[in-house]
Order: sequence, then structure tokens, then C-alpha cells
Amino acid sequence: MKLNKLFAAFMLITAVAFAACEPVNPPGTGGPGNGQGGNEDTTVVTPGAPDTIGWNIPAECLTVAEANAICAQLESGATTGTKYYVKGWVKKLANGHADGISKFNNALFYMIDTKENATEDFYAYQVYGLDGAKITNPDAVAVGDYVVIYGELTNYNGTYETVGKGAAHIWKSTNPALSGGSNPGNNNPTEVVGDGSMENPYTANDVLLLNNSNAGKYWVKAYIVGQINGKSISGAEFNAPFSGSSNDDGSVNNYNTNILIADNADEANSGNCVPVQLPNGALRTGLNLVQNPDLDGVEVLIYGSLEAYFGAAGVKSPEYAKVGDKEFGVNPNVEQKEPTAKVVTIKEFIDAPESPEVYYELTGVITSVSNTTYGNFYLKDETGEVLIYGLCSPTGAQKYWAASGAKVGDTITVQTVRTSYNGAPQGKNALFVELTPFVAEKSEWGVVGDLTSWGNNDIAMYTTWHTKNLFVAYNVEITSGAFKIRANNAWNDAKNYGLKVAGNIYANSYYTLLNGSGSQNITPMAYGTYDVYFSLAAEKVWLMTPGQRPADPSVNPGTGGGSAPAESPFEVAMRRAGASAAFFLTVPGPKMIWQFGEIGYDISIEENGRTGEKPVKTDEYMAVPARKALYDTYAALLKFRRENPRFFDSDASFTWTPTGNLKKITCTADGKTFHVVGNFGKGQTSYTVPSGSWTDQINGGTVSGTITLKEGEFRLLMK
Repeated sequence: MKLNKLFAAFMLITAVAFAACEPVNPPGTGGPGNGQGGNEDTTVVTPGAPDTIGWNIPAECLTVAEANAICAQLESGATTGTKYYVKGWVKKLANGHADGISKFNNALFYMIDTKENATEDFYAYQVYGLDGAKITNPDAVAVGDYVVIYGELTNYNGTYETVGKGAAHIWKSTNPALSGGSNPGNNNPTEVVGDGSMENPYTANDVLLLNNSNAGKYWVKAYIVGQINGKSISGAEFNAPFSGSSNDDGSVNNYNTNILIADNADEANSGNCVPVQLPNGALRTGLNLVQNPDLDGVEVLIYGSLEAYFGAAGVKSPEYAKVGDKEFGVNPNVEQKEPTAKVVTIKEFIDAPESPEVYYELTGVITSVSNTTYGNFYLKDETGEVLIYGLCSPTGAQKYWAASGAKVGDTITVQTVRTSYNGAPQGKNALFVELTPFVAEKSEWGVVGDLTSWGNNDIAMYTTWHTKNLFVAYNVEITSGAFKIRANNAWNDAKNYGLKVAGNIYANSYYTLLNGSGSQNITPMAYGTYDVYFSLAAEKVWLMTPGQRPADPSVNPGTGGGSAPAESPFEVAMRRAGASAAFFLTVPGPKMIWQFGEIGYDISIEENGRTGEKPVKTDEYMAVPARKALYDTYAALLKFRRENPRFFDSDASFTWTPTGNLKKITCTADGKTFHVVGNFGKGQTSYTVPSGSWTDQINGGTVSGTITLKEGEFRLLMK
């Protein structure tokens, strides 16, 4: 089959080479290379009208002149994408084919509108016979025949012709020797022959005819004929060696993420092909042609969604495929046995070996969500925390997050296999088992102060899912004055908390509290609306931007402080993204932010093709506190640039230390200096800021001396 493809390509090159050796004619003086009639062929065809009674030639059928006019509008190499009827006389047979029939049982000939004084011709290139059948009789096409052909048209380096490889066929002919042969497939231009069931699957031509109009998942059966390497279907590859897909950094994978299927195993015209997405997993490993070149030309049965892919009618998100007796993925028509799962803690799960077959049952609290379409979230119990990459229904259907009703703080039970990504353990495509929604309960604690006229109408604080010792009052509007935290709407030295040290507090930071009459009023540095968090165990208070939560609640009971529970890798990643932005946006020069980078966009560039439209996740992502914090960081950094343009002029004094775990930038202009420091190492670290009193441009407040930086945290200071 590969030799057939290579030979066909050779014959096409040979035909073009011969044409290139012919005298070059100025426009209007002849030569099939520019669609004009006449060259070295001096065959004279006898005049006469064709007998086409009963043919019922469609009214839209083109003449040779009309077909050439359409092709003239195409760029070289482009095809019409639409099939046309074209009628005319056979003027001559193609060079190199004495009887006009190739070894592949298709015909090559030139057509003209009139038998006498024709000025234009059209090349019927590699067309099959009646009803798309291969031509077996060498007398089936002859000079003087009157024919109607049907197929796509193209401009091939200035030659106006049909798309080859049997993509077009003779619809009617006056030649009695033309008859059927071995039929290469149904070439009916208007009828869909399959119904998309496993028993009667769609053909590739059916998928093209439906053109994404039949939403849903269906069965498709065709031949694997190639792949797309690049950004569009024009980058189709039909011959080995096949190229691996490319990454953003220029590296090349040892696999590709798609295949092309067609109804003809020898198909080499991308216009007759259907691109099929190969999702990561068994289908990609088992079907991609880079690793499995022997599958080229092999029939495949596949189950997936009919939707646009690479700008064409395609198959996306396939769940199952079968090649011969080999199966890939999960057959939706076969009842799946429920896996037997071993109940373990998260630490035991992390310590377990990787296996795609062994299922574990995990129960824990959802601490953060990074993707609410597929359901990527972090699950935590008293022994550890792990990423669950994808939440499925109990029967294995993907994208189950919305249907599950799960949210941060809920307790969920799942069954999943142990895998890893870049060395980090994770559960993948977890099966939903049970959900216990978190229900906040009103506590004895409340907020009292100028906002309540220091009366007995305290703003109630509620329990949180983090621990029973962390309480919150949401959306507290503080417009003036100060406040304290007390229990049961009453003053009691044992349950009356204020600041340990007098002073104003900043948003999104914690401050140590003191109980009793010696405690000080709590006054915000900036008035506004906040979520007020209170840790009884750690004796701390936070004023958080609404929707955000303390990343370090330090709530170990009975210790009055203690070590903080580990943050999720996702939260740390979002903070690191903010630090990276700080060392990008404070450097002079024009900047370009990657699409949705300000909210930590993590959709693959391969989604819908490298240049294809990507899903908009703004509303979904902005509901995630860590992503909203990253967005606010970008906004603050851009505001700083806008309000301090002199720092970014060419005469400003700029120095930086871009290496090591602690990276630094210092810039001075017009007597002002800003200083950026970021912790790019693992774990928190301390740092002594340069001498003087600095204003924190992101968090507010005054900074001097030694500060503590969390993993991935930065400070932008100015004086």
C-alpha cells in the first residue's frame, strides 16, 4: 500500500515534469498548464452532438470554461472543498498513458467544451469510473467520448484539474466500454450510508457529509492513512517516517496526538480525510503512527464525538478504538465490571506503587480545585494531600465535576488508580463514590466594634471546613473605627480577643491576638469589605479579601500556634506564578502576557490544535481564590508600572540578581528606589531588606529589617 502511494506521487511528479518541459505559452495562446487549449497533441476529433438523452445532467453542471474560472480563483495547491459536476469532450489522453488508464485503474485525460476550435481544456486527473468503480477495461476512455465527471477541483501549480487518487469519478459517458469494477468505496456525494451505531458505523465520507451537524458520540469505521503535523490539516503526512508533535520549547515528542482516517486505504488527499484526536492514554499510545507506523492503511473502528478538529469535520475525545483483535480504551457497549478498591489513607496511597489496574478508595476534604470541567482537585486527610486528576461518574464517564455538586470544603470518597506526573503522585480519572457537603455552623464567636456600635449585636462567625478551631465572618463591611472578637455577645476577659501589640493591620496577613482586658482594638490599614478569620487555637486574626482564605492558618489545637498544615501544590504554584510575574513586569521594556496567564491558565496548547480556539475559563477560574489572588497580583504590578513610568526609562539605574533561590531587582530614578525580592526555593526563608523604611506596594504597610518569605512569595518595596 505504501508503494502504491509512493508510485502515485512519482507519476504525479513525472506528469508535472513533462508539462514543465513543454514550451511556455503566453496567456491565451494554449497549453494545459494554464488552462488554455492545445499543445503538441494535434488529434482532431470529429464534430457532432453527444447523445445525452436520459442522463438528467444537473442544472448546476459546469462547462470546462466554468470549471477553469473556479480553479483560477484558487491559490496554488488549494482545493474547492466542494464537489462539482463538469461536462465536456475527451480531447486527449494524458502523457505516459497510451490508453488513458493508470496502473491504479483510474483515468487521466483532458476535456474541452467543443469539438472544434476549443480554446480551453480541463485535466481530469486520476478519476474512477461509473459510481466510483475502478476502471479495468483499457478501452473505457477514448478521444471523442463525451463525459460528465464529479469531484473536487484544484489548482495544481497552474494546472486546473480534479483532485486525484480517485477523489473524482466519471458520472456519465458515451463510451459503451465503460463499466464497473472493484469498487473502492461509496462516492455518493449526498447520502450518508451509516447510522453511527457499532453495527452500522459511519464511514469517513459520512463524517465529512455530516460536517459536525450531528452532535454526540458515534461509531466511525475507516482506514488509518496518515496524520497532521502542524497547525492545520494542510500539514497532513501520508508516508512514513511520521513526525512527532512539537512542544512550546521546540522539543519534539516521540508520538503524535492525532491520526487521519479515510474510506480508501491509499488515500493521500487531505480533503477526503477525517482528523481524529488521540487523547493521552491507551488510544494515543496504541494508535499514533510515530510509534505504530505499521497501522498505516489498517482499518480502525473508533467511538468518539463528531465535532470540528483542525478546522475540519473530525472525531474528538474518542473513548474506544479497535484494530483487528486489539482494543484500546473502554467499549461503551460492554458493561464494565466495578473495580475492587482497597480502602487506604492518602499517605498509604502516595506510598503505593504505580499501577493502571489496582484501585484504591480515598476519603478526604477537597482543599482546592484547578479545573472544574474535568474535576482536577486536591484531596486531603490527616495523613497527607494528593492531586486527583479528573473526576468521573461511578460508571466512568468523564467531566463529572459539575454533576457531582462537589466544592471546596466538602468531604468526598473516590476510587482511583495510582499514577504520577513529572514524578509527583496523583490519582487519575477517579470514580465518584460519595459526597458529604460541608455545612457551616454558627459558633459562639462574633465581631464587635464601631460597625456594631460596640453593642450586643455582634456579627456571627461560623465554623470552616479547615478545622473546628478556625472561624469566619464573611463580607464584613468595615467603614470606620476598630473591632474586637468576643464570645456570646458579652465581655468576658477569658473570651475577649484583640491585638497583642497596638497598630493597624493589613489585608491578607495574620496578626497575633491577646485575650483579656489588655488586648488592643483591631484597626484596618484600609477600610473596606473583608472576610474576617479567627483561629482560636493559634490566637490569630486575618482580614482576607472576600473569597480568599488564609494559606497558613496555624491551627494546631492546644499549642497557641504550632506548625502550619501543608499548602496544596496548586496554591504554591499560583504564588510562584505571581513571583515570576513580578520579575517579568518590573523589568524595563515592552511586555506580552500569555493568553489568560494572569489567572494561571493551564489548558494545553494542543487543545483544538496549537492555533485553535481555546476555552474561556475566566468566570470559572476567578472563583478559585488562588487564581483570583494571582489576577490581583498582575493588576497591582501593572498599576505600579503605570504609576511609576520613570523607573522604566532608559536612564534609570537598574540592577538585578536573576540567579539563585533569592532573586532580587533594584531600580532607582529621580531619587526614588524600588526593590523586588522573591523566594524561588523550596520552603520559606528569611531576608533582610536593604536599610531604610520601605512601603510594600502589593500588601500595603511599612517594611524594614528581616522579613519571612513563603515558598514562591515575593515583595515589591519602594522608598
